[in-house]
Amino acid sequence: MNGPLSLGDFDYTSRAVDEVGLRAATSEDTFAREAFECLKELVQSVVITAGIQRTDEFGDVRGLTRDEAILAGLMVRCAKLQFGLLSASAERHMELLNFFTRGIIETAVNLRFLLEHGTPELSEAFVIDSLKVDKRLLRQIEENVGARGGAVLPIEQRMRDGGRVPQLL
Repeated sequence: MNGPLSLGDFDYTSRAVDEVGLRAATSEDTFAREAFECLKELVQSVVITAGIQRTDEFGDVRGLTRDEAILAGLMVRCAKLQFGLLSASAERHMELLNFFTRGIIETAVNLRFLLEHGTPELSEAFVIDSLKVDKRLLRQIEENVGARGGAVLPIEQRMRDGGRVPQLL
């Protein structure tokens, strides 16, 4: 195929959740099956989004913009959390289900809001808010290092190096 890929180049069929079947369900298996179908559809959407080539005003292929990457990242996070939810459910780790469910709902709400109302300013605010925890952690590491007279523990160095982009903080 020549040229950039678009949504029309993919065979994508959305499958709605079987609400009637869920209302009539007599076992957890029905819910697990529908949750798995949702996960498959979400992962399919992520793969298609990743495979689409975007072009600039000159027709040249370009990478994701920062705002597009934020949306794609939220889709990936939602898929990972849903996979975790299904794994926890299959292994009967009920204490983890609320954790994954809350994360999925929070991520889905953020994604939908940014898709419907996103502006560059809103995306900037989202990034800054998302980095608050990292900033607090980095500050705590710096305080601990200072209290030890500048000695940096290996784990602290890994956390500094492996975290989000520290210069944004």
